[in-house]
Amino acid sequence: MRLLLNEMLEVLVVGLLLALVANQVSPRGLSLRRDYFKAASRASHGGSATQREAPDGPATRIPGTVSAEEALRWFEDPGRLLGRVIFVDARKESAFREGHIPGAIAFDRFHPELTLPDVVLAATHAEMVIVYCLGGACEDSHHAADQLVEAGLDRAKVLVYAGGISEWTRRGWPTERGDRGVGAPHASPP
Repeated sequence: MRLLLNEMLEVLVVGLLLALVANQVSPRGLSLRRDYFKAASRASHGGSATQREAPDGPATRIPGTVSAEEALRWFEDPGRLLGRVIFVDARKESAFREGHIPGAIAFDRFHPELTLPDVVLAATHAEMVIVYCLGGACEDSHHAADQLVEAGLDRAKVLVYAGGISEWTRRGWPTERGDRGVGAPHASPP
């Protein structure tokens, strides 16, 4: 029995070491120093879920938030058509195709390798980047905005529209179906 326990312990230790080495050399490996659940842990301890710690220092608002009216003003800004203002939809691709803010760029934060380069390229030249998700209790927009800041975007120009697509459509503002810029814009039912 003791021999069996020793062998199990050896297999466990070797397996753990191999997993750590594989994680370290993988381009998609997890950072072992990053707190991937900091918003959830802070919220459960009475902290604000919108107050986030900067990767390099004390707690700051990363990112800032905008109201529905501010999001609409940015949407109506002529700079949006020139790429100076961009909207980033942080939902899954299937939800994006069902309806999104016209001209928004899809960014599935759970699979950043698929779209992060395109989003960062567009956002690098933009003056304002507004990230949204479903809204309400959905935190995907906050996490996606954090990823964009970690990818090198200036945190001052990355904002979150916390009301998300739910509030946007509830107000009857325009949405677009299908791919970015391809779907026919239509008014959302109030």
